[in-house]
Amino acid sequence: MNIYLDRNYPKNLVKALDYLHGISPSDEIEIIYGNGRLSDLDTENTVVFLFDRAKKGLERTTELHYEDGYRVFAFMTRTADQIDLFKLSLRVLILWKKILDVIKDKNTPFICSYGYKENKVREIES
Repeated sequence: MNIYLDRNYPKNLVKALDYLHGISPSDEIEIIYGNGRLSDLDTENTVVFLFDRAKKGLERTTELHYEDGYRVFAFMTRTADQIDLFKLSLRVLILWKKILDVIKDKNTPFICSYGYKENKVREIES
């Protein structure tokens, strides 16, 4: 399983997730930091994490990843303010078990969202 985090996510969060999955030898998850090679990855075996800043609905980029066959987790931020990378990292780590459960339960493309204040992952499309 490939987990692709787009470049908006902090590198230290990517490292933390990589270390976390390195603890479990049976864990076959590879954490990939957005480096433009998403098109090289198998859509059925890749989960994409990205930012969605649409004021209403979803950004077209989010929808395109879904239409291409990826499972998508979108960090919803409706503000032009700067993202608090510390709060974002904590939120992802807090939700990580729930995120992994969704990934394991769903083998078909979907879009799920989460934000700073949410304690759950919301499914938008599937």
